Amino acid sequence: MPSLSPEIPWIYSESCNAKILNLGKSLMEIGVKLEDSESQSIQEIVHTATEKFMDEIFGHHLDDLHIEENEGDDTLILTFSLPLEDAPTFVCHEKLQAMHQKANGLVEYALNTLYRSPISVMTPGDLMGVIEMVEWLGSDDETEYLLEMEADGIPEEDVNVLRKTDVLQVIPQWTLDACYAKTDLRSQVKEKSLNREERELLKLLDQLSPMTPVKIPSKPNRYEKYGLTQGYSQFAGIMLMDNGEPGGLCYQMLDHLYQRGMESGEAEDNAVFMLDITPQENVRDWVELLQDCSTILTLIHRILPFLGEKL
Repeated sequence: MPSLSPEIPWIYSESCNAKILNLGKSLMEIGVKLEDSESQSIQEIVHTATEKFMDEIFGHHLDDLHIEENEGDDTLILTFSLPLEDAPTFVCHEKLQAMHQKANGLVEYALNTLYRSPISVMTPGDLMGVIEMVEWLGSDDETEYLLEMEADGIPEEDVNVLRKTDVLQVIPQWTLDACYAKTDLRSQVKEKSLNREERELLKLLDQLSPMTPVKIPSKPNRYEKYGLTQGYSQFAGIMLMDNGEPGGLCYQMLDHLYQRGMESGEAEDNAVFMLDITPQENVRDWVELLQDCSTILTLIHRILPFLGEKL
């Protein structure tokens, strides 16, 4: 499909919000066809074209991914949501432990890469983050919460709170160490000892790893530059560290996130990720970022089956 050169004069037949008009022009510049219709407004025509464009980028691998457009102050906010019940979910604890026992460094590299992904996966580190938020007032164990209860006159034996010692029976400390590691775990992978399946996993991880944000003060993170932010209560994939049965630790935390999403009107609680785009800027920049996001999602969903059994 031929694209519209930015230099070609263009005009709409009716007035509309400038952001919508610029989005429509940007789509035409990259060859997206806007279907003219007397029964639709310019905004409806641009919205229809945007939906088709997004479906071309994301629709091939995530049928349940929902995309909404909302207007920000100077930008259009694209919200990508995936309800928890629709997120690909894997029971991972046994497979992770078996991989860890091989001591070839691959599973640690996998956990660290997924934990740092710009699009959230519920890794052991993310699960611990939810526990700290829900149970421990943001601390890394129950101590602060128990002290507050004691100050309120409630004896420790009457306080219903998760103990970290119990949590670590479900989420092994080594999985947290791998997620949080700041060192280069790729260099610790013993490639010569890997079998064919492990080499395939390593290849996928090596594709995802360069797409994770790098904090260099003199070099702004490209995802921050274009406004890519993670949601709080949704994930592109879920790694269960137990069997996911009702009453279990993972079920309790996922239920909390589900309730939070149902009760909250905040977009961040109902999004896997969000993206602010400025339509009048170089359209190819934010199209490239959207394609990056699609690639990241695809890699995540190809990596997770190596680490667990689909629920």
